Amino acid sequence: MGTSGGVPKLIPLTREELEQRLLFSSLYMPLLSKHIEGLSEGKSLLFYFVSREGETASGDRTQISPHGISTCADTTQSMYCQLLCGLLQRENVTRVGAPFASSFLKVIKFLEDHWTELCSNIRTGRVSDWITDDQCVSGIGKYLTAPNPELASLIEQECSKTSWEAIVRRIWPNAKCIESIVTGSMAQYRVGDVLRVTGFYNNAPQFRFVGRQKVVLSIDMDKTYEEDLLKAVTNAKLLLEPHDLMLIDFTSRVDSSSFPGHYVLYWELGSKVKDAKLEPDPEVMEECCFTVEESLDSVYRKGRKNDKNIGPLEIKVVRRGAFDQLMNFFVSRGSSLSQYKTPRSVMNEEALKMLEATVVSRFVSRKTPSWELHELHSSR
Repeated sequence: MGTSGGVPKLIPLTREELEQRLLFSSLYMPLLSKHIEGLSEGKSLLFYFVSREGETASGDRTQISPHGISTCADTTQSMYCQLLCGLLQRENVTRVGAPFASSFLKVIKFLEDHWTELCSNIRTGRVSDWITDDQCVSGIGKYLTAPNPELASLIEQECSKTSWEAIVRRIWPNAKCIESIVTGSMAQYRVGDVLRVTGFYNNAPQFRFVGRQKVVLSIDMDKTYEEDLLKAVTNAKLLLEPHDLMLIDFTSRVDSSSFPGHYVLYWELGSKVKDAKLEPDPEVMEECCFTVEESLDSVYRKGRKNDKNIGPLEIKVVRRGAFDQLMNFFVSRGSSLSQYKTPRSVMNEEALKMLEATVVSRFVSRKTPSWELHELHSSR
């Protein structure tokens, strides 16, 4: 099940493909064990999450069915109990991971938000009352058998430190590797790329990149692709670092209610200093707005400076946890938690209302991005 843009897409799994996946698993594990000493001597802590069972138009049933407590349809209970099991057996864990890097990062974020409660459960030997799913209660009961204040204090000591650098190794000291799929980083082209065949090398086609198929933002003649937006935001977030701030997550939309219309970015910020108040400097945030605009292509900048058919870009800072709410929204509508990626443009009205309810401050670009006539005929 793919989830680009937060919208679930069902991919059928045949018996033959399942056999191929099982064969691949049987081949790569011996290879990992050969190169990573001690990997096979302990246990694997791999986080899996089940999607709600659905039915296709043809009547086929669709369900991801991991084992044990990971089959709980309540992903919050499932993640909590999987983490609790992993903490209780921390000394035995030799590898950790999840199907995708993005889902493993969500697990670490969940640990950051819930470590106090998890330590309390370990200290008392009793799981929290809100864990009500039968499979979760039964599964965790096999491991949470007695109070363990010593282990609770040890985990508490690590999680309460100012820095969470190397937290995986500190919590699971015998972990040899993080196992996950990092999509996009090893391939030159991605799903959604528009390619042109320029020739052949033997029987293999050679391609030239034309552009991205999916436009995430557009007001007039401008067409901002996901890749363009990511590059612009990457440039802008560098301005946060000297102020001990970091960008946790972001998405965007076009606001056509104003004239002219303008781009809106929703930013969730975090502090590099533990428990510090998040009070971004307005001048810094306005400069972030300008930097995003300055990083976009010449068509956008022409619309802003010359044609004046695009309004100043706006950044809306949302409260902590807003993107967790957004994720829960899409997961509740059928997206797979394991494969969920924050959509870089949101058009769902209900999701936008939810984001707007979390806005704590607003900033707009006070400067106009540069544009010169000679850029008119330049290529993207």
